[in-house]
Amino acid sequence: MTVRRGMPPASARTSTFIAILLVVALFSAPAQAQDDLATVRQKAKSAATRVADGQVRADKANGVYFSAESKLELLTVDLAVQEAALTSAQDDVARLQSDLRDFLVDQYTSQTDVFTFFSMPDINQALVQQSLANVLADTKSTTIEDYRAAVNDLSVLTNQLNSQRNEQKKQVEYLASIKTQFTDEVGKLATEKANLDSLLVKLEAAEAARIRAELSAKQEEARRRADEEARARTTTTTRKAASTLIAPTPTQRSSSTIVALVNCPVSGGASYGQPRGGGRLHIGVDLSAPPGTPVVAPVDGTVAFSSDAAGGNTFIMTGTDGNFYYGAHMSKQGPNSGAVKAGAVIGAVGQTGNASVPHLHFEIHLGGRGNAINPYPSVTRVC
Repeated sequence: MTVRRGMPPASARTSTFIAILLVVALFSAPAQAQDDLATVRQKAKSAATRVADGQVRADKANGVYFSAESKLELLTVDLAVQEAALTSAQDDVARLQSDLRDFLVDQYTSQTDVFTFFSMPDINQALVQQSLANVLADTKSTTIEDYRAAVNDLSVLTNQLNSQRNEQKKQVEYLASIKTQFTDEVGKLATEKANLDSLLVKLEAAEAARIRAELSAKQEEARRRADEEARARTTTTTRKAASTLIAPTPTQRSSSTIVALVNCPVSGGASYGQPRGGGRLHIGVDLSAPPGTPVVAPVDGTVAFSSDAAGGNTFIMTGTDGNFYYGAHMSKQGPNSGAVKAGAVIGAVGQTGNASVPHLHFEIHLGGRGNAINPYPSVTRVC
């Protein structure tokens, strides 16, 4: 066999080539992994930004929706008052119309002429009868004026009622469109959160914690601005409603009382102080989140569950801090109850009871049940 000088055997060349590939792979693999890690990190940061922006949009949609719902409820209450007033006016018109008809029939059947008057045997009796007839005519003249006024009032009330019904119809249509936007924003937010969570799983714990901290800072700043706007809206709304609503207690008026919550019951936008029908104020925050989102205990305490037509599936909690907490509209209750630690899952976001969209209605009562305060400042510190 002839071997060329300066060239290693074929087997040696093959071994050398394999060794080179292994070295290249050895050095290139970490670089590729590093590139993948950097890509995931960048995607996670971008996803965190989208989550923060999505939360802001969902919070705004939350405020718009519940304000529109509040207006519709007040319109509905006003409409019921208008309908009752119209029914009363219709009854008045019918009664006066009946009285007027009786008077006209009586006048027609008892009409006398001057010859009958002078042919009466007692002229004094005739004068008395004529005087009484004149008094009766004057009285019925007032009835005629009352009837005309009642008919006019009925016309005014009918026009007002029609206008009120048109406004209610427009508000119903507006609320339906807002509900669609609100639901879309909550759905998009849920998708973005799920995407972010899947990306964070691929990162190191420290890097994931940094991204979550950045997201929390962005959300805190967004909620700080939203809190200032909400306080301004609440003050304006309360002033406008002061003439028709029962005045809230001093603790309800306060927007600065803050309870040190350990955990956010459920992440979401908040609406406080919206007027409700029957002279009521909305004394909780509405935390909007996708259905099934876990509801957790905001502090250490004792949790029990109840259910009613308005709140649906609710939790009631006496905190070790001495305060009372209430949450409503959950899709399910538990699994934890009784003595629980802050952060323990006590339910899931739903739409039970008097709720038109999935959310958690959350209240804080300072020092015990019945002393409700504005929960918004407390919630925004942990949510």
